[in-house]
Parts: sequence; structure tokens; C-alpha cells
Amino acid sequence: KLERKSYENARLFLDLGDYQAAVIAFRNSVKELPDTKYAEEMEFLTIEAQYLYAKNSREIRQEARYEEAIAEYERPIEKYPESKFLAQAQDLKEKSERGIATTKEILATYTESRKAQKDEQQQ
Repeated sequence: KLERKSYENARLFLDLGDYQAAVIAFRNSVKELPDTKYAEEMEFLTIEAQYLYAKNSREIRQEARYEEAIAEYERPIEKYPESKFLAQAQDLKEKSERGIATTKEILATYTESRKAQKDEQQQ
């Protein structure tokens, strides 16, 4: 019963869009109840929550948060190499990698734009 409640609480955060809280709740649930029947799904939902947290963050914070999503990917892949969630996890990893590239481009463009504005103001 405690296992189900822990899973449902973490899932609720994800469904409500409180992705940071979902990441923390899923991590804590897996840590406290490693042998629960929900452990595999919660490990993969942690990846999803971390990806969504990164995606919905300000650009300045996205790169680090996408990197955390990629790091989250490694643990369950080793633990559950035949998981039914594997394809979804791989997709989230690839989206995170693309998110990092896009964020770097956006920040570079912003930095160049700000520099150009300062140069114009100084003239």
C-alpha cells in the first residue's frame, strides 16, 4: 500500500506539471522502496520528469538540466536493459541532446545580439 501511495504521489507531481517535485519524489521513492513493483517505471518516469523540467526551464538553466536528464538515463538502462520503457527513454535522451544543442545556439545568438547592441550604443 505504501508503495502504491509513493508512486501515485510522485506521478501526481508529474501530471500537474511540477516536474522538479516529480523528479525528487520519484528519486526518493526508488531510494526508499528499491524493491517495489513500481521501481522500474519510476526510474524511467524520473527521466521524463527531468526532461520536462529542463524543457520548461529558462534557457540559461536548460543545458545543465538536460544534462541531468541524460545522466538519469544511464541508471535504469543498466538495471533494466530489456525494459518496455527503453525506447521512450532513448527518445528522451535524444531530445535532451538536441535540447542542449538548441539551447547553446539560442544563448550564442542572444550573446551576439547583446554585444552588437552594446557596440551600437558606444558609437
